[in-house]
Amino acid sequence: MQKPDSRRIISYGNKGKLTTLQLTTMALLLAFRIMLAYIPAFRVGEIAQIGVGFIGTAISSAIIGPW
Repeated sequence: MQKPDSRRIISYGNKGKLTTLQLTTMALLLAFRIMLAYIPAFRVGEIAQIGVGFIGTAISSAIIGPW
């Protein structure tokens, strides 16, 4: 007999309704993204620039996922 899994699973797939936890998570990730956008980009030579603003977007998409 197996024990039920007691870990909490956060699902962002339910259509039309957001829980308070989901809304708060998305708001914090958006604030993190905006904060990272103000960090200046690093210049690599004269051709390329590497910005850190994309890190917030990548983390948000990994956690929230597509709708």
